[in-house]
Amino acid sequence: MRTAIFTLLLFGKAELLAQDSISFTFWERKILLTENFEDMRTGIQSGQFEVLNDKTQIPESLIELLTEHDPSEQILGIRNLIKFSNPDEKYRATDVVYDAELPSRQIMLLAKDSSQLLLTYKHGGMGHHHHILWCELTNNQVTNLWIGVTFKDMYSVNDVIRITDIDPRKLNTNMVCK
Repeated sequence: MRTAIFTLLLFGKAELLAQDSISFTFWERKILLTENFEDMRTGIQSGQFEVLNDKTQIPESLIELLTEHDPSEQILGIRNLIKFSNPDEKYRATDVVYDAELPSRQIMLLAKDSSQLLLTYKHGGMGHHHHILWCELTNNQVTNLWIGVTFKDMYSVNDVIRITDIDPRKLNTNMVCK
C-alpha cells in the first residue's frame, strides 16, 4: 500500500513539474532565439501607448507567468508573487536586505495600448540590472512575449525604441525572466 501511494505521489509530482516546464518552453524558445524580437520592435514603434506607471495596472496573467518561472521568487520551493514597486516607491536595490517586505523590482516605465503592454523595470540584488518586457494581450491574457535585459535606463517609450534599435543579441535576451 505504501509503495502504491509513494508511486502515485512520485508520478503526480513529475507530471506537475512537466506541465510547469512545458508551459514556459514555448516562450523560452522564442525569447532565446529572438523569434519575436521584430514583433516587439514593430509593436512598440507603431503603438499609441498611455503611460500608467502603476503596478496595479499590470495584468494578473503576466504576474502569474513571471512568478511561475522565476526561481529568485521562490522560498523553500514555494512560489511567491513577483512584486513591483512604483517608480516613486522604495525597493531592494542591492543584495543587502534591510526590509524583506520591499519588492526587488521597481517600475521605470509601464505603458499600455489597446493590445500591448510595455514594462521596463530595475531588478535589484547582486548584479543590479534592468528588464524590458513587452507582451501582446488578448482579453488580458498574454499571447506574445519578449524579454530583454540591459543596464540602460528606460523611462520612456522612446528610450526603449532607441535601445531596441541595436542588435537583439546585445540585449541579453538569453536571460529569461531572471
